[in-house]
Amino acid sequence: MADASPAWDRVAQAYLSASRVAILAAALVMFVIMVAANAFNMTVRTLSLGDVLWHQEISILAAMWVYFAAYALIGKEDAYIRVEFLVDLLPQRINRTIQILVRVVTIVFQGAVVVLTWRALKVVSVFQTHILEWPEYFFYIPLLVAGVDIALTECIHLARALAGRSRERLSPRNLIGTGS
Repeated sequence: MADASPAWDRVAQAYLSASRVAILAAALVMFVIMVAANAFNMTVRTLSLGDVLWHQEISILAAMWVYFAAYALIGKEDAYIRVEFLVDLLPQRINRTIQILVRVVTIVFQGAVVVLTWRALKVVSVFQTHILEWPEYFFYIPLLVAGVDIALTECIHLARALAGRSRERLSPRNLIGTGS
């Protein structure tokens, strides 16, 4: 039997699935780079060969990718920290209204993050890092990418909620990193 979901929902699900894999892969690669840079520095220091200064810039950049990727993945799983037990006590209509308003607030917030990050990119584009002399805007790219992705993800969740196609919230045992 064919899937009864509308075409836009199938496209949205394809985006959520593909972007989830891409974000997870980017986070894992950046995590490995961060660990490798720190391990290299610790090895050099252990052998009393000095200190590798560039590891800090690489570690900070990689950590930013990991952090913002994690936030984007939380949005994809709809696993934000919230006070569900209070909202669940409310009548269904009020509960749904609150969920929709929270989605709208999140989209507006992420939109503001994207716009302000874009403006900051223009300002910091003239600066370089101290050691590697990389453009400072490298540190803002993870925020911009995650902000756009989170806003798109929230728009999908909002469209599904408005269409009455909201998916059930996942239980903690079905979330990334919980061993399920």
